Parts: sequence; C-alpha cells; structure tokens
Amino acid sequence: MLQFWETHWGQMVSALIFSSIGIVMFALAFFMLRKVLPFNIYKELEEDQNIALGILMASIMIGIAIIIALQQLPSILGVPASGETVIAVAVGSISAWLADP
Repeated sequence: MLQFWETHWGQMVSALIFSSIGIVMFALAFFMLRKVLPFNIYKELEEDQNIALGILMASIMIGIAIIIALQQLPSILGVPASGETVIAVAVGSISAWLADP
C-alpha cells in the first residue's frame, strides 16, 4: 500500500486541488445564475415547485462537472495532455493511458 502512495501521491494531490477548484466553479456558476436570471431561484424552486427550472439548473451543473472532469483526465491518468479542445484532451489522454497503463 505504501508503494501506491509513493508513486501516485502527486496525482492524488493534483486531483484534490482541482476538485476544490471545481467546487468553487460550481459556487460561482450558481451565484452568477442567481444574479443574471430576472427571478428568485429559491422562490421558483421551493414555493412554486418549478420542475423545469430545477432540470435546467441541474443540466448546467452537470455540464460544468463533465467539462471539469474531462480536463482532469491527464493528471488523473498520469499522462501528458495533448489537444486543443476538451474532448481532444480527454480522448488523447485515454488513448495514451491505454497504450501504456
């Protein structure tokens, strides 16, 4: 078990740091949505039971989570990042890792 931590501690620390950054990004996105939308999100969700708004908010948060997760693949897999778009980086990282796990 100690050998695992000796070889992967940098990747684990990197994943924790970027996960924290992702949580901050979620909070910023929610704060920005509250300021941009012309209505009170809490009132719409809790009092008016607006399911469509709940689905919209969830889809925005899931989209941000997918983007953040795909950008972290190179550091999680321990391979160099290559590509200009998020999808290209993710596919390149998975290909590099599969070629040499």
